[in-house]
Amino acid sequence: EYNRKGLATVVQALAQVKSHQTPIHLLAVGRGNASAFQALASSCGVADKATFAPPDSQIERVFAAADTLVFPTFYEPFGLVILEAMCSGIPVITT
Repeated sequence: EYNRKGLATVVQALAQVKSHQTPIHLLAVGRGNASAFQALASSCGVADKATFAPPDSQIERVFAAADTLVFPTFYEPFGLVILEAMCSGIPVITT
């Protein structure tokens, strides 16, 4: 669920990142109202830097495309995605 996982925080932070040297793109994979978050990205001026995708049963493909997992979740009883990312060698930024 995009709301509980803190996606709005990530979108708003993306708007604050100055990426003149290194291009940054957010790939959000999960469940939620993607159109609402696309609208938030548009209002923050980062619509071209964000993609919202449905869940993928082959998470290893997502991790292969990632440089970092950003996961500012508000509630997570057991952070399996964090462990999966770390096992894939992906650095993790989380709450």
